[in-house]
Amino acid sequence: MRGHGYWYANDWISTDVTLSLRHAIPPAQRCLVNPPGRQRVWQFPENYPECLAGRLLAAFPELRRSQ
Repeated sequence: MRGHGYWYANDWISTDVTLSLRHAIPPAQRCLVNPPGRQRVWQFPENYPECLAGRLLAAFPELRRSQ
């Protein structure tokens, strides 16, 4: 894909890129999955938003909404 179309085409991609630039969190800790035999390929799991939210709230509890 040319240009930055990927940035607007998929909010998971823009979220992950922003997170990786802002915080030095390795891909596996950002809930990305490394398929067997594909060392340099990372994929988004089906539950990426839920997994990422859980990991971020565990790492940064101050982000949790107060009720």
